[in-house]
Amino acid sequence: MTGQQGFQSKSDNEIVHFYAEKFNFEAHVDFPSSVFTNPDNYAESITHDNNGAFDITLINQGNTIKYLFQVSSIPEQQCQSDATRACLQGGANAPARGNVAEIQLSLPGKKLIPGTYRVRPGGTTPVEEVITYSRQLYSDPSHGQLGCQTWGKGKLKVKKAVYNAKGKLDYLEASLLRVCEQTAPFAAILPQDNLLQVEAENIPKYTYHASWSCQLNSK
Repeated sequence: MTGQQGFQSKSDNEIVHFYAEKFNFEAHVDFPSSVFTNPDNYAESITHDNNGAFDITLINQGNTIKYLFQVSSIPEQQCQSDATRACLQGGANAPARGNVAEIQLSLPGKKLIPGTYRVRPGGTTPVEEVITYSRQLYSDPSHGQLGCQTWGKGKLKVKKAVYNAKGKLDYLEASLLRVCEQTAPFAAILPQDNLLQVEAENIPKYTYHASWSCQLNSK
């Protein structure tokens, strides 16, 4: 019995990593009508053609699978190798994966099925099990970007999910909507921060939208 439990635990924690050869990722926010700030300031468009990278990590948790979507911007190497100087490839200075956006959520079943997975307490995925990060949304008093203190309801809509004969995910087309019920207050600017005081509009709430399509390979 002990050996069987150990095997089951190992199986449940299986981790599979995919990367996209071709992908398109877009994100934007909607503000209440009372807000004057241009939402285009918070829009993102990342593809494989503009030095982007898209990774999906799947963690088998038994009855659910945790999905980690990471969108990254990978600057082109400026270094030119020659006989006396070599370029570092993916060294300590390589940008972190997920530096554009990172979405993490646990979903039921072994495969994604086209349809809507709702994110809400008591729904398909409890709100506390979902993590949404975007470089356009964290609070920073130097340029007045948005952070969220209280996330509300949301939904992941799977438009298309294609699996190969081995059961591996080959193609995914999906979108995410999340409501921020309360934005995070800006941190106080201290003299030692050497930052200019920026007059930013007080935006009480917003809705975050992200959509992506990707052709995948497993590592």
